[in-house]
Amino acid sequence: MAFDHTLYQRRYGASFAQTGQVLNDASGYGVAVVEAPAAAGAPIWKAIGVHHLTPDENRGQHNAFIDILDENGQPLRDPNLRAGWSWEGRQPGEDAPLQPLDKRLNEPAGNVPLFKGALLEVWISDPAAPSDHVTRLSTDHPDEPTPDGDIFNSIGHHSYYVVFQRTPARGGGGGGGGESTLERTLLAEGELHQVIQFNPDAALQKRIFADGFVPNSPEFALTFEGVPYICQRAEHMGTGEVRVYHVIVGDWGNVQFVSRPR
Repeated sequence: MAFDHTLYQRRYGASFAQTGQVLNDASGYGVAVVEAPAAAGAPIWKAIGVHHLTPDENRGQHNAFIDILDENGQPLRDPNLRAGWSWEGRQPGEDAPLQPLDKRLNEPAGNVPLFKGALLEVWISDPAAPSDHVTRLSTDHPDEPTPDGDIFNSIGHHSYYVVFQRTPARGGGGGGGGESTLERTLLAEGELHQVIQFNPDAALQKRIFADGFVPNSPEFALTFEGVPYICQRAEHMGTGEVRVYHVIVGDWGNVQFVSRPR
């Protein structure tokens, strides 16, 4: 099945208009949305939806496809707008040129290539409006065969679709919720430096928390003797015991661990 970005575009736009909530089906892949700090009198680019492409939609690609909507939820093309992007551990001199958002309406406005081993983030570069950041976009996830056995999502070949919508300027100096500009900035920066995203509904973290441990690594993929695993390191805050929890891909109800006393 070819990727029809308009289905997600309409879904995210309608949901945001009704609830103001972000839809992110890629959270299980570690993807997070970091809200832009409030800027009095300026509109904000909100990341209203993130989708991890299915194998049939992706067909071996490795991109973050990006769309932009105006205040009314309509597709937008503006030659003055660009997609900004970067990655964790980026060094001075490593270039990340802004990407145009000027493609035809029958395809996403633009895209950023993802590369193996990197955790990327994307946002809208607009001098007139701050932007949310969509972070921890990665291609380092296990193979996902189709029912026919085709491998269109594999390590190094995963893609995402991200929709940003320009929202009206917020009133008042400190923004909503009674938070000062400093508080909002600190919270946003904290999100940008987050290493682990807690997801108690994930198979590994559910078992880790149930055992009284705390995860202290992101989930990582491991293939041993041809068997693909998802793994995560955890530690007991009282005893210092270290465990590595692991589960065979697809056998999510059978989480195991190995331990090392401290």
